[in-house]
This record gives sequence, C-alpha cells and structure tokens, in this order.
Amino acid sequence: MSVAQDDLKKAVGSERLTPGGALSLGGLLPKLQLEPDGTWQITKLASAAERARWAASVYVYLRSGDHACSQAEGTAIRRRIQIALRYLSQRGSVTHPISKALWEKLYLLTTMCAHEADWASSTGPLMGASNKTLEDRWNVTNARRSLRALAQWGFVIPFCPKGNGHRSYKKTKDGPAGAGWSLAPLRLLVEPLEAIAAREEQLRLLRLEIPSKTKAAIGAIRALLSPFRDTEDWASVAWGRLEELCKRRDCTNQGALEALEACFDAAISLLQDVENQLIGKADDLDSGVKTSSRTDAADHYQYNDSTRGSVCNGSAVGRSRDDSSRQRPRPKVQVSRDSFQEEGPADPFGITRSGFTWSEAPHLFPFHRGMIDLHRGPVNGSVEILARILGISAGAATFAERRLGRDAAAICLLLTGQHHYDGLIQKTPEAYLRGIIRKAANGELNIGHSLFGRREVAEPTPSPAH
Repeated sequence: MSVAQDDLKKAVGSERLTPGGALSLGGLLPKLQLEPDGTWQITKLASAAERARWAASVYVYLRSGDHACSQAEGTAIRRRIQIALRYLSQRGSVTHPISKALWEKLYLLTTMCAHEADWASSTGPLMGASNKTLEDRWNVTNARRSLRALAQWGFVIPFCPKGNGHRSYKKTKDGPAGAGWSLAPLRLLVEPLEAIAAREEQLRLLRLEIPSKTKAAIGAIRALLSPFRDTEDWASVAWGRLEELCKRRDCTNQGALEALEACFDAAISLLQDVENQLIGKADDLDSGVKTSSRTDAADHYQYNDSTRGSVCNGSAVGRSRDDSSRQRPRPKVQVSRDSFQEEGPADPFGITRSGFTWSEAPHLFPFHRGMIDLHRGPVNGSVEILARILGISAGAATFAERRLGRDAAAICLLLTGQHHYDGLIQKTPEAYLRGIIRKAANGELNIGHSLFGRREVAEPTPSPAH
C-alpha cells in the first residue's frame, strides 16, 4: 500500500483537469483525508494509466480504516446508488454524455451484485459473471465492449484479473472473493450520481412535465368556455383570464421552475372555477324544469303484470329516484394536479430537455444559413432538402425521418452537416448519418447532450447594437 501511496503523490503534480476546471477521476483521491462529495465530476478516463491510477486510488481509500462502513451503511449506499441509476436508466441524461444504454447496463450490474454485505467491504461488490451471462442480461453481442466503456468512465475497476480472462465470485465471511470487475467506485460516486439524476429531473419538470400539464389544462378550459364565450358574461370574463394565463405561460416557458409551477396552479384554479360555474348553471336549469307523468305522443304503453306501474319510460319508483337525485346538491369540482399526468416515455433523445428551440438553429449550425429556413422548425420536405445539401441519398434521409421523427432527423442532419463543414467527419456524411441511426436503434443516441456541446463551441451570440 505504501507503493500505491507514493505513486499517488507523484501523480498529483501532473493531474489532468476537465474543461470546467475539476479534477478527473484519475486524481479524485490523491489525498486520503478527502471525503467524497458532490463536487466530483464523472469524466472519461482516456488512457490506461489514468484508469490504473483511479483503481489504485479507490482501493487505497476503501482499505483505510477511517472509511470502513457497517453492513447497514453499505445497504443504504447500495439503495441510493440503485435509485439514481434506475432513474438514469429509464430517462437517460442530457447534461452528461453517457448514453441511456450504458446507464441501463450499469444499473443491471448493480442488481446482479445484490449481496448487501459486499457493498460494505473494502473490495466493493464484485462482478464475476461470464461474458455469455452478461450478453444475455444486457441483450448485446459483445459484453467486453460494454465493460470497456464502463471502465473508461471509472464505474468499474479490475479485481485480481486472471490471465485467461475468466471471472469468478464467491461469498466469504471476510468479504467477496474471486476475479473479475469491482463496482467499488460507485461507493465513492454516490453523490455525483444523485446530482446528475437531480439535474435531469429538474430539466424534465422544467421543459417537459409542467409545460405539458399546463397546456392540457388550458386546452380543457378553452373547450369548456368556447360554447359560452359570446353569450354569457361570466364566460367572457373567464376567457379574458385564460388569455392572460396564456401570455403568462409563454413568458415563463423558459423561466424558473417556481414560475412554471405557479402558472400551472393558476390554470388548475381557473379550470375549477369554470367547471363549478357550469355545474351551477346546470343546477339552475334543472330546478326550473317541470316533470310530467304523461308520456310523449310517440311512446306507447306496454303493460307487464309482474311489475306494477311499469311503462316504457321506467317504473314509478325509478322516476321518483331520478327526481330525488335532482334535488340533491352537487359537490363542487376539485381538480387535482395529477389529473394531467403524461403517459409513456417522452423526449427519447433529450431534445426538449435541452431547451432547444428552432430559432437558435442558425446560431448552432451556421453552415446552413441562406440555404434553408428552419426558424419555425422543419416542415414536410425539409429533411430531403437538408439531405440534398449534404449529398446524402433520399433513401437514407427518408429512413432517418421514419426511425427518428422529423425534428430529430433534421437536427441529426444539421449536426452531420456542421461536423462535415468543420472537417470532423472522416468518411462521408451519409455514413455518419447511418451511424447516428444505429446509435438510436441501440439506445445510445443523446441528441440533447450534443446540443449542449454545440452551445459551448458555437460563436457567442452577437449583442444588439445600441
């Protein structure tokens, strides 16, 4: 252990920093007195030396007596890790470049390493499954490639690897034993994982859920008021409130979460007022209607000896029940915030969560200026025009639009064109686009993070002249 400590001390002076100025995973723990916290960033370890230094740092940290934990603490850590990874595996991440498919694989690994005592051991939970087992669980054809990707992000580190590559696992009273991969780094990355999940949930609420619920509530109000807006004074007043609410929503769509929630609450309140007003009007109409025991001229009596007083309109008992139900006061409507929950996964590629609007397309992808107007978004034929500009076949463009959708396909073509214009594509634009489609089929396409990246490298927006 002293050799590892000396190596760590030598590495501190030449530590590589991320673009944001944070330490990379290879040097997160050069000093053993540091406690894990949310300031650590999950960054890619580009070289084998960085990965080896990171593995040594993790083992030295966990084997020190000051950082040992009980089985109950290990169980709590495992639970926190799985909650964060379950969220990321279901929704992906747009603020981090890791793909949704890789989050899913990491989450499945944590479910395979389910022995709670291992999460409190100094070696961390061990994964000794064979490649065939992993390929079946992950539904992939090359488990080694996925393990290398997880190792490059510092989520798994080697543990007593065998020369033939075989893996094994055995539970002992002193902790797990075997050979393969250890998930020990996850014990140190609990708070960074939770921070990523919290940011993604914030973006989902800000850009997806609350705007969608507000739009549904406004649509319900508009449908209820439309028949009465020109004939009823109360409906005209409510329609004015609705127009003010729409303006308020448009101004807060890209604002703070608190402002969006306040706008949604105002929509729910207005919807309740409108529905209660309509129910009151219905009660007034019912109270002024005189019921008659005589049937309509078009109806004919049909007598039945088994039931006294039965007619085609129902029995006398049934009519008295209907009259009593009209006399009962109707309860006021209470609309719940959960009445407008969205169904099914939305925003599969993270475009909406990234806050992208088509008005910023000329700024993020300047190569297409003057060739095609996309300020208001793509229309029918826009994907084919972009494909012709880039020299991509119509068949590939149609395939992309069918698999990804019109908006996502247009953004992928813009990304392809900008990379081609910047000289970053080694083959052809069509080959690059087909690679994007393959990523989407494998669940690895993260357009939202690519848009974040374009905002960082794009030229600053020119300030208006005074």
